[in-house]
Amino acid sequence: GVDELWGDIEALDNQVTAAIQMELMLMVNDLVRHTVIWLLRHHEQGVSIQSLVDHFRDGVRELAAGMPKPLTSTDRLALNRKVKYLSNAGVPRELAQRVGILAPMASSLDVVKVAWQHDSDILLVASVYFNLGKELQFHWLREQIGMLQIHTHWHDLARTRLSDMLNTHQREITAHILKRNRPLKKAKRMIEQWKADNR
Repeated sequence: GVDELWGDIEALDNQVTAAIQMELMLMVNDLVRHTVIWLLRHHEQGVSIQSLVDHFRDGVRELAAGMPKPLTSTDRLALNRKVKYLSNAGVPRELAQRVGILAPMASSLDVVKVAWQHDSDILLVASVYFNLGKELQFHWLREQIGMLQIHTHWHDLARTRLSDMLNTHQREITAHILKRNRPLKKAKRMIEQWKADNR
């Protein structure tokens, strides 16, 4: 879990530079922040946050265990570069890999939600989700949103809202592809089938 990961990062005192350690902590913090915002925005009235956490836990763990299999080639390359960078900085490779997958795991709740709604394999849904992001250049849009300068609290809220809207669109299109197209072993073929049906 996050507590164990945070503890492993803290244990790197005097083994890596403070800058590297802070970078790792910020990556964990980003995931936690994204997850909390997602849960707050998607929970039903009367349902506790802890109940939601318990509800999603197994699916998130399954997705994490399957990484980096459902990622696109571009995402895998970025992950490998990140792991190499952290390893060269003195971070144990196993820890570097666990931290490296945090960025794609930010989409885990969306993926798990769609998988359960459509009774689909989590890794297949993840593959459709990530390949769709590449096909529609959602990755580029996320980078542009992330580069927006923040000067006030309202700017921060606006940027967070933009990211949330983009994630919602990606989740809903992924769900539409799974609903309208027969399940195939290859996510790319399902996306191609969806594109052909919507020309």
